[in-house]
Amino acid sequence: MSYDKRDEELRKQKALEEEAAKKKAQEEQEAQRLVEEEKKRAIEAKAAQEEEEAKKKSPETEKTPEHIAYRVFEHLDEKTKKEWKKDTDDLIGDYKKQFPDREIDAKGTLVFHSQEEMMKFFTDQAQQGRKFLCAEVDASGKPTGQYQFSCGDGKLYSGSLEQIQAAMMKNQSTASPENQKLLSAGLTMIDKLLNPKPNPTQDIKERLKASQSGATPPKKEEVSESQPTAPNPLSTVPRL
Repeated sequence: MSYDKRDEELRKQKALEEEAAKKKAQEEQEAQRLVEEEKKRAIEAKAAQEEEEAKKKSPETEKTPEHIAYRVFEHLDEKTKKEWKKDTDDLIGDYKKQFPDREIDAKGTLVFHSQEEMMKFFTDQAQQGRKFLCAEVDASGKPTGQYQFSCGDGKLYSGSLEQIQAAMMKNQSTASPENQKLLSAGLTMIDKLLNPKPNPTQDIKERLKASQSGATPPKKEEVSESQPTAPNPLSTVPRL
C-alpha cells in the first residue's frame, strides 16, 4: 500500500472519529438542556402550586357564595296550604334532590347560592304546573318584598306582588280557557295579599292580651268618611 493511500485512509478515519465525537458532544449538550428545562418546569410548577394553595388559605381571596333565601309557606293561609300540599311536597322533594347538602328549616326556607341557580329552580317548578308562592327573606328572616309565584299555568312570575299582578293580568287576555281560570284564581290570591281584610278575632285577642298586661289596648283603625282610601288600580276585585 502506498503512503498516499494510507494517509488518505487515516485522514478519513480521523474525520469520522471527529464527526462522531462532535455528534456525541451535541447529544450530551441536548440531554443536559432537556434536564435543565425539566428542572425549571418542576420548579415553576411547584411555585404555582404553592401560590394557589396560599390563595386558598388567604381569607382575602376566599369567596363566600351568595345566600338567597325563599320561604315556601310565607303568606299562605291554611286552606291554600292544604290545597297546594302535593305541589309543595314535590317542590321540596326536588330541592332536596338537587341540593342534598342544604337543610330546610321548619319555616320552609330554601337557600340558593346564586340568582341564576334560584331562577332556574323556580322556573323548572313552574313549568311543571306546580302552584307555589315563595317569599324572599333577608339574613334576619324578614321578607324583602320579592316573590316567586306560580298559579299552575306553566309560567313563573317574579318580583313584587304588584309586578306579579300586572304580569298575570297581561297574560290573562291571551291565555287558554283553562289557564285563564288558573290566572283568575291566582289574581284573587294576590289581590287578597295586597288588600288584606281586617281580622276581628285577632283584634280582640290583641286587646285582651294588652288589658291583661296592663298596657294600653291598640286602637281600632277607622277610615274617615272625608278621607276615603284610594283604590288599587291593579286590583281585580270589581268596583261597586
